[in-house]
This record gives sequence, C-alpha cells and structure tokens, in this order.
Amino acid sequence: ITNLVISTGNGLYTLSDLDLTEVITPQIYCNNRTDFGGWAIVVVYKNNNFVQNQVNIYDGLKSIPNVVTINLNSIDVKDDVGAKIGFIAWEGDRNLVEGESLKLNGVILSNSLNPPSNAFNGTNSITGSNELFNMDLDVYDIQDNIAVGDTSAIIELTSSRDFVMINTVITKLNSELPDATIVINNAE
Repeated sequence: ITNLVISTGNGLYTLSDLDLTEVITPQIYCNNRTDFGGWAIVVVYKNNNFVQNQVNIYDGLKSIPNVVTINLNSIDVKDDVGAKIGFIAWEGDRNLVEGESLKLNGVILSNSLNPPSNAFNGTNSITGSNELFNMDLDVYDIQDNIAVGDTSAIIELTSSRDFVMINTVITKLNSELPDATIVINNAE
C-alpha cells in the first residue's frame, strides 16, 4: 500500500469487512479458538532536521513462545537523546500481569501504561488509550538504556503465560553529533 499512502497522504485510512468467520474453522486452523484479524500501517518518513537518525525495523509476524531475541548490529549511537523503541503486538491481555516484558540490553522497560511485568496489555501509548483490545501499539523512551558509542543492542520480548504475536519492532537512534560550529560575533 506504499503508493496509496504516498498518493493519499495524511488522512484516515479504513480497512473494512475483515470478517474471517467463513474461512477459519476450528478443525482446520485454530483448535484453541484464538481467531482474530487485524491490520497496521508503519509509516517511516524523513525529517531533514535529523538527517542521521538510524531507524531499525523488524517487520514480520512471530509468536513469542517464551523469548524472542532481536540483535541489532551495526548501530552507531552518537547521542542518546530522543532514542525510542516501539512495537505492534497482537493478543495481549490486560489481566496477565506476570512474565510479559520488553527488554533492551537486559533492562526491562516500562512506562505509565505498561508495567514491567505486563508489556502486552492492550494499550496505545501514542494516544494514551488502555482500550486497544487484543493489540498493543507502544513506544518507550530508551535514552537511559542505550549509550553513546554503542554499536549493538539486544531486544528481548517475553511472554510466559499468554500467546502473543509480535508484528513490528522499531528503534530510532540518534546517529548524528550536534553541530559544534564556533561563531565569533565580535573580534577586537
């Protein structure tokens, strides 16, 4: 849908009639009756004021049986200000408050919507909603978890009690040093 998004631009996008009832039967696909469908768009754009930001994207549907590990290699952190990680996940539960986490370099991440033991809890930290049922769209600040000079990072997603599918993980790291130009305003 890239060409559609480019030609349409900003706006409200709607996918309708996503009813899987006729094509999913418990005998063929999901014996445990965990049937649902969804969609998401990841938009990456260029901001000319930040020409050296490094964006890393994992895009693929992977279940989290216990731990999913993503190794980021060849990163080049020049400044930790504004560093972020975000994810889209499916089938999280608000009431399972143990064994679900997002870690960066071994540190469990959390924020006001996502406690350390329940990363997949049906929240959307972009809008502040806690009613994004069966889905998570969350972004975390990671400037205290990544350091200037880092060339690699390890992302770990865990779920010990619930079936969670990770759809997309995105990191944004600042790979540009600030301009340290010296200006002489008045010489005597």
